[in-house]
Amino acid sequence: MARRRRPDPAEGAEAGDNQDNAEPDVLAYMTFRDLPRAFESTSEMSATITPSERSLFTRRMHEFYRKLLGGGRRQAGFMASAGIVALQTMVDRLIEDHRRAQLLAERIRAIPGIRVEPPVIETNMVFFRLERDDLSAADFLAALSHRGVRMGTLRDGVVRAVLHYLVSDDNVDATAVAIRSVLQAEPQ
Repeated sequence: MARRRRPDPAEGAEAGDNQDNAEPDVLAYMTFRDLPRAFESTSEMSATITPSERSLFTRRMHEFYRKLLGGGRRQAGFMASAGIVALQTMVDRLIEDHRRAQLLAERIRAIPGIRVEPPVIETNMVFFRLERDDLSAADFLAALSHRGVRMGTLRDGVVRAVLHYLVSDDNVDATAVAIRSVLQAEPQ
């Protein structure tokens, strides 16, 4: 296979080229075989690329690898396949997730230091706010994680619990017990 001839910048512009405002095309000087070497020896590459060309080089390399790996369609395919599985197999059981979310909200609403937001749970997610000044949301989540319960935060002090097909009624009860034990533990 014949190797592509690299343009030589010293040769000057071809007839009709506009070099007044055009950014240099760095990838035109590289072949596919040069790419791994370009990332291996960054000091050598930084010596040959001027600062004004660096942003173009970064953008072009990002575009090259993104297109090589399928671009944005790769993520869309993963999301579409998850959506298809959900629509075909999970719709009928969403009622169970919603019921378990209401059960969790009911159990933790009775725990001092918790305010469930909003008061009525209509989805498989439960949002609640910690009403203790001596316990941050990050510390609360870390303590829950040590007890085998994983949750996340939505915004300042609002904790989010998501119930799904792997969560059983027993898990809901164990989660409520874990939350109660964290909130009743002595502040450190």
